[in-house]
Amino acid sequence: MIEAEMPAHSHALMSSTATGTTPTPAQTVHLATASAGNLYAPAANAGTYATMAACVTTAGTSVGHNNMMPTVVANYCICNDGIFPTAG
Repeated sequence: MIEAEMPAHSHALMSSTATGTTPTPAQTVHLATASAGNLYAPAANAGTYATMAACVTTAGTSVGHNNMMPTVVANYCICNDGIFPTAG
């Protein structure tokens, strides 16, 4: 599947205007304003949130694509009774 075949979608990336206090992401911190190598701030100190629209854009155009799994086909002709086909 290529990008054009993916359903149209986007991912919301939110950030805060609070100053970052830790360099490591975790469940209790969020993306914040960078300061001296720190990019994340505790959620309890969250300032105003803003969508980072310039960094996150819509992807995919919902173009149809073939969803068939790979297959291998073999044709067998088996004669149980009667006249067998001649070679040649």
